[in-house]
Amino acid sequence: MSEYLKKNGYNDAFALLTNNSQTMTTLYPTDNDITTSEVKKAVELLKNAIEAFYGSYNIGSKVDVTLAPVAAEFKSPSPYRFPQGAYSTVDALLDKAYARDEYLTILPNTEVLSVSYHTDSKTNTTDSLTVRTLSNQQIGQIDAKGGVILCAGTVGTAKIALNSGISKINSLVGKGLTDHEIWGVRFLKGKDENKKLKDPLKLQSEITICGVTALLNVVVNANTFLGSGSASFNQPTQYFDKKGKLLAGPPSGWFQGKAANSTEYDTVNVTLEYSAELLDTSEVLNTPTPNPVIYARRPGPRQDENSQKEMQDLATEIRDYILDLDDLDEPAPRLSLAGFGLVAHEVGTMRLQIPGSRTGYVVEDSYQVRNFQGLYVCDLSIFPVSPPANPSLTLAALSLQLANDLVAN
Repeated sequence: MSEYLKKNGYNDAFALLTNNSQTMTTLYPTDNDITTSEVKKAVELLKNAIEAFYGSYNIGSKVDVTLAPVAAEFKSPSPYRFPQGAYSTVDALLDKAYARDEYLTILPNTEVLSVSYHTDSKTNTTDSLTVRTLSNQQIGQIDAKGGVILCAGTVGTAKIALNSGISKINSLVGKGLTDHEIWGVRFLKGKDENKKLKDPLKLQSEITICGVTALLNVVVNANTFLGSGSASFNQPTQYFDKKGKLLAGPPSGWFQGKAANSTEYDTVNVTLEYSAELLDTSEVLNTPTPNPVIYARRPGPRQDENSQKEMQDLATEIRDYILDLDDLDEPAPRLSLAGFGLVAHEVGTMRLQIPGSRTGYVVEDSYQVRNFQGLYVCDLSIFPVSPPANPSLTLAALSLQLANDLVAN
């Protein structure tokens, strides 16, 4: 699977999600006014910041900064100003729905409760789906002998599997719930008319913090909840006037969220994302409740002084280079840890088979549930580890692989 992702998977998924409009190396969307030279300037600034950080810690490592592909969620009523590199994960589905594709039927306001199956010679074969309409709570059956692909999400798919009694066949169903570890800090500075950073941009790079690899994301002037604030993620923020003087608090008249869309300020958001192993002690509980119930905990985060100090020093270098604050002696604030599940990247409750393993998994590497015929899973629940990067593009690539395999067979 890893070979598939490296060879074709990511490029094919990105082409699909961007309507085949570009490759990973070109700009998207094309209707933005950002230029290649502006992107190159921002990349160079970030590279310089990382190299300065590495130099202060005597870390010898190649610095590679790229435009970050990011799944964009379209929200109303406020227009969403996307960072360069954004794509939609719903466009392909909407295109088929509007075109009345004969192979696509959407049942709105209908909830899948469980999967029915029969057992023959130790093999379980899918028969039907039990569904419930949300409008009048009627329960019915849908023939599923042609096969079922569960993709209700890490929590939803596990709940369906638990309702179906699959945990009696495989005790790992519902267990392993985890999320990647995200640390963040942000900066706001009054715009210097001679040094504009007005265009939305998201850059990324692999970074080494205390010998551990993390994914660095730097978002400039983009309307992202990590950049504009969140009740669940109280990131520390430093405010500067246009001359670079550190302010004691938000500028007069400024309110939460305004800066990301304002022409008066530049915002820079720095986040670090670490991978996380699955936790068998965290799970979707098998309870007879209408909504899923979870028990979640995360392992002790990297609260040690060395990691905190290195993350802070990295953020300081990035702030000073991108916002042109070379003469500032004030360090950046310490980064804060996002709450569990804040970004909805939970994974692991229907874990995928690791190559060469014969036990310890729920879903085979063919995406079929172990010891089942005609029952597949393809959503974040199958991830056997929580990667540092946001998982949307990986999931899209996996879904393409499953689709191609099913068509071929």
